[in-house]
Amino acid sequence: MSYRNQLQPWCIVRSQSNTEGIVTARFRHRSDADSHLKLLTRSSTTVNYSIMFDPKGLLDTNSPVTAEYSMAGTAQ
Repeated sequence: MSYRNQLQPWCIVRSQSNTEGIVTARFRHRSDADSHLKLLTRSSTTVNYSIMFDPKGLLDTNSPVTAEYSMAGTAQ
């Protein structure tokens, strides 16, 4: 767990399959993640993205995310 990941707990996860996703970006504030998510969904309508809160910084950028972790950490 890196110090940078602890400072940026909001993640955007790209759904890769039914059971896995990939962290594509990390942000310090939820509003920044929301803005980036809007940009991503406008530019690519075929790929699904979601925002997730990772307070302990366990996920690295471009690391696979299992469905169990994604469902437990997804911010509503």
